[in-house]
Amino acid sequence: MRLRLGLVLFFTFLAASSLRAEEIVRSFRAEIVVARTGEVQVTETIDIVSEGKQFRRGIYRDIPLSTMTEGGMAPIVLKVLTVERDGAPEGYLRSFQAGGNRVYFGREDALLPPGAHSYRWTYEIDNQISPTGTDDMFAWNVTGRWEFTIENASATVKLPNGVKILATQQHAGTPDTPEDNATMTTQGGALTFAAARALQPGEQLQFKIKIPRNAIERPQKN
Repeated sequence: MRLRLGLVLFFTFLAASSLRAEEIVRSFRAEIVVARTGEVQVTETIDIVSEGKQFRRGIYRDIPLSTMTEGGMAPIVLKVLTVERDGAPEGYLRSFQAGGNRVYFGREDALLPPGAHSYRWTYEIDNQISPTGTDDMFAWNVTGRWEFTIENASATVKLPNGVKILATQQHAGTPDTPEDNATMTTQGGALTFAAARALQPGEQLQFKIKIPRNAIERPQKN
C-alpha cells in the first residue's frame, strides 16, 4: 500500500511539473502615443514564463522596415529608447531580417533564469499614418506573430488632442478567423483595444483607426 501510494504521489508530481513547464506569454500590453507630427512612441510590457527552452537568453520583437504611403512604400525609422527586464536595464541587439528590424532582448553570453520575467521597452517609429480613400488611417499590429500562447493582449492608444476618430476596427486571431474576438473601449480620451480571449501561437491582435485627412502629419508624395 505504501509503495502504491508513493508511486501515485510520484507520478502526480511529474504531471504537475509537466504542467508548470509550459513556456508562455502571460501578458502583452502596449501603450501607444501618436504625436501630431506623426511620430509614434510605443511602450510594450511583455510578461513571460521561461523554462530555458525557447526563451533561452531572452525574447525578440520584429518591426517592419517600410509602410504604404501615397508615394508608395516609405521607409520606417525605428529608434529604441529603453529596454528593461524585471525593472533593471537589459542589453539588446538589433539585426535586419527579411522585411523588418529584429530587436533581441538579452545577452548572448547569459542564459535567462527559468521562471517569470517582465520585459518593458520603449521605442519611437515614424511613417505610420497612411491614406485610405478621402481619409487617413493609423493601423497597428499590436503583438506581431509569436510561437507561444499570449494569455492577455491589449493596447491603449492616445491620439493628439482634437483629432476626430471617424471609425475603428479591431481583430484578434489570424486572417481566416471569422469573428473579431477583440473589443474596443474609450476612457479619458484614450482607446483600448483588447483580445477577448487568449491568442494561440501565430494569432495576433491588430487595430485600425480612421481619422480625417491631414489631421496628423504623414509622408507626402515626392
